[in-house]
Amino acid sequence: MPRFSENEKDIIRKRLMEKGKELFLQFGLRKTSIDSIISASGIAKGSFYTFFRSKEELFLEIWFEEESKYNQFLTEIMLSAKTPKDMIIQVCKGTFEYLESNPFHRNLYERNETEYLIRKLPPGQYTSLIEQDNSTFIPLLEKLQQEGEIIPIEPEIIMGIHRCLSYLPLLKEEIGPEVFPKVLETMIMLIAEGLTTQKTQVDFL
Repeated sequence: MPRFSENEKDIIRKRLMEKGKELFLQFGLRKTSIDSIISASGIAKGSFYTFFRSKEELFLEIWFEEESKYNQFLTEIMLSAKTPKDMIIQVCKGTFEYLESNPFHRNLYERNETEYLIRKLPPGQYTSLIEQDNSTFIPLLEKLQQEGEIIPIEPEIIMGIHRCLSYLPLLKEEIGPEVFPKVLETMIMLIAEGLTTQKTQVDFL
């Protein structure tokens, strides 16, 4: 196996992630090969395996990096909102704005990269991404629940609702482009009201 200094490792890893991201955005995960990644990066194939066991593992590492930026974006919205209801509305709206403007996240949904990645990665490796999201947001949700600001259901359910919303843009054409914005707005409002209305009993959850 090639031996690199720590500085060389850092440089090569960043280059693999940079070039890998460019190719994944252009061709998608399925059509991007390790050969094309190492060719664009200017490194030997053996060197690639020093850092990543597969192109899927490289893709996941890039996703981790992108998800950290996304989580920071949503955290800032949560912490700056004036009321819990406004927080939920702004987080949902911010989610769609971010996904629309961020090419990596947009391609995740449009190309359905997640399903392919789950099939290709070793069991449990993909779940580490979900655990990263949960560790970021669940403490904030639990704090709001302790303060009586949102209803006392499992925070993981709230996280699941948010993930489901992220896939809604895929249904835009099916729902109808003209009515979709109103559908989206109504769903966000219903979710915000449901999660912050203390009078609502949710024993069925």
